[in-house]
This record gives sequence, structure tokens and C-alpha cells, in this order.
Amino acid sequence: MGWGLPASVALKLVYPDRPVVCVTGDGGYMMTVSAISTAVQYQIPMICVVFNDNSLGMVRQHQPEDKRIASEFVDTDNSAIAKGMGAFGVQIKDSRDLPNALREAQNSGLPAVIDILIDRAPSPDDWRADLRTAGET
Repeated sequence: MGWGLPASVALKLVYPDRPVVCVTGDGGYMMTVSAISTAVQYQIPMICVVFNDNSLGMVRQHQPEDKRIASEFVDTDNSAIAKGMGAFGVQIKDSRDLPNALREAQNSGLPAVIDILIDRAPSPDDWRADLRTAGET
């Protein structure tokens, strides 16, 4: 978890003429958010798309509902964090706004974060028809 953001900064250094877009969850983003500061410092214009459900989704999905510990966040505007570091940031609530947000991020010439608010969804594990117990991996 958290590998996507710093990897995308490095990838943009290797391929400076290609667009680089990281797609990550909010938990992974928060684990390595300092990579945005690095991208701003070294003027590395990559884009990070964050799917934000205010939780560590995989961790939360493997915890019993009555014993969730340290897997849910307070509402966090990840685009505001990016702006605070000097990057471009925008938060969207409707998937129809994504194409325009991507264009704005690309045109900004800055490292960019597009924070997409999503609903918490069931885990794909919940759809499997086997005999595992709740929380079992």
C-alpha cells in the first residue's frame, strides 16, 4: 500500500514527455502523501487520482463490523492537502466531472491531485461463494 504515488513521481522523471497518472485509494495516498511535496519541489507534473471513501478499505473490510479499529478516517479533502503543498488540487463528487478535472490538472503544469469522493462498497470477498468466516483472508 502507498507505492503508487511515489512510483508515479519516479516514473515521470524517467518519462518526462509522457503523461503519468497514479490511481490510488485514500489510504495509500495518505501513507506517502509527502511525495506530492517532493513533486512540487522538483517541478514534476504528474497527476494522482485518489478514490476517497475515508477509510483503509482493505483493512476495514477484514475487520468485524463491531470491532473496526484505526481503519476509518475523518472526512478528508485530499485536494486541499495538495494545494497546501503548492500542487493543483480539485475534489469531485460526480464521475461526470472527471474528464474536465483531468484536463485542468494536465493544463496546470503542476503536480496534481484529483480527489474523487466515492461510497464505501462491499469487498469483492463478500461476493465469493465459499465457507470463509468474516475477516478471514
